[in-house]
Amino acid sequence: MKVRCGRPKCSVECRRLWAWKLAVCALYSFQTLPPSHHLVLHPPDGMSERTLAALVGKWLVKLKRRLGGDLEYARVFEWQSGRVHAHVWFRTSQKVTSKLVRAILPPDVVFSCDSRRGSIIAAAKYMFKDVKNAEQKTQLPPLHFGGKLFVSSRGFFTQPVRELWKAVRAEWEDRIQQRPRAE
Repeated sequence: MKVRCGRPKCSVECRRLWAWKLAVCALYSFQTLPPSHHLVLHPPDGMSERTLAALVGKWLVKLKRRLGGDLEYARVFEWQSGRVHAHVWFRTSQKVTSKLVRAILPPDVVFSCDSRRGSIIAAAKYMFKDVKNAEQKTQLPPLHFGGKLFVSSRGFFTQPVRELWKAVRAEWEDRIQQRPRAE
């Protein structure tokens, strides 16, 4: 029997566990601080993951500067048909338009950006692909990929992910303790 380690890169089963755990933590945090926007970046053919990570990082710095520092974010890399793309979830009280995004991004990067108006449950699950048929929605990263699938700014979640997971587990344990026991 295979034991799932929960790392996102070794197997589909482990990626599912990673996605579920992070989606639970995100939902716990989003009840207080939900993201305001979702952006998907599709790089041009041939752009490496490392180059895309640098591009997203520079873009976020420029966007934060333009918004006067009012920006918290999380970035998740995904692969479809062997090609990488980035999902960027962010929170700001400022208006972010496609024109602003385009002004900062290189012209050969395709993107879509929208304000989050839907369910925080759906946002948390979609963010990490904790969805039905996840294998059809995303692939494991290629073996050569040595970067991080997920990064976030310090203030994007209400607490660091490790602390969120402890809080979620403690809440579950409290609920279990409060259940009436059959005698």
